Formats: sequence, structure tokens, C-alpha cells
Amino acid sequence: MKRIIMSILISISMVILLDNVIAQTKSKIDPEKEKKVINLVNSGITFIQKNGIDKAVKAFQDTKGGFIDGEFYIFLYDLEGNALVVGSNTSLIGKNLMNISSTDRNGNKVYQVKELINIAKTKGEGWFEWAWQNPETKKFGPKRGYAKRIDVEGKSYMIGSGYYVGDED
Repeated sequence: MKRIIMSILISISMVILLDNVIAQTKSKIDPEKEKKVINLVNSGITFIQKNGIDKAVKAFQDTKGGFIDGEFYIFLYDLEGNALVVGSNTSLIGKNLMNISSTDRNGNKVYQVKELINIAKTKGEGWFEWAWQNPETKKFGPKRGYAKRIDVEGKSYMIGSGYYVGDED
């Protein structure tokens, strides 16, 4: 029982912390970073088309593979929400993250993987914002991500990347 209460308190604390971080940061769309994100995703798509999913997954996770540059990295999911790549974070591979949640700028709960997959499925590509941990600073803050659908080898995927908006706290 104590573990459950402690888990609930930690979860509430994280939501409050993320809510404050997001509320304090004004949206700053950075055209240079957006261009870099789109170019990274398109480079990832080209790599997948030339080399296949298996080789792409390995290249996307490799810090020397050309697809990880500080806060910029590829994420790749099947349309059911199963993670194939989340930058160099191999602990998430194979996990279904469809129901992973954080908050948006207004403190509302969002399901970022579900939203990004929905964008890829319904629009083909687009942008979405959520809170996430910056791999360089290890701080949580608002992240603006780009998702695009790719169909290859008889299966559909969502490939994306993103950047951190403002200063993380």
C-alpha cells in the first residue's frame, strides 16, 4: 500500500513539475531547427528505402551513424505504437508506448506517441508538442516533434524527430 501511495505522489509531483516547466516557457518555433528536423526525417526515410528497416534501426540507434546529433534524433514506431527506435535509448525498443503520456503547454495530459501516429496516419505528416527529457541536459521541457508516415516492406510506420523549445528547467 505504501508503494502505491508513493507512486501516486511521485506521479503527481512529476505532473506538477512538468506543468510548471511548460507554463513558464513560451512557444518558440525555430525555423532553423524545424528545417533540421524535417531534413533528418527525410534522410531517415531515404535510408530506410535504400537499406530496409533492420539496417535503419541499427543506424538510427548508433551515435556515430549520422542520425543522432545532440537533441536531434530519429524515433520510429509501427502504427500500433511499438517502438523500433527512440534515439540511442535502447531500453524503449520493443515496448508499446501508445499510452505513454506527459503534458502539453496548458497542463493537459497528452499521449504523444498516439498523437504522432494519428498525425502520420491521417495527415501523412505534421507537428505536435509535448514534454520530454532532453538527452543532453537530462531536463524535462517542451518538445516540438515532427512525424511522417512511411510505407515500406508491406508495413506502415511513423518516423519522426523533434527539438526542445526554450530552456528546460
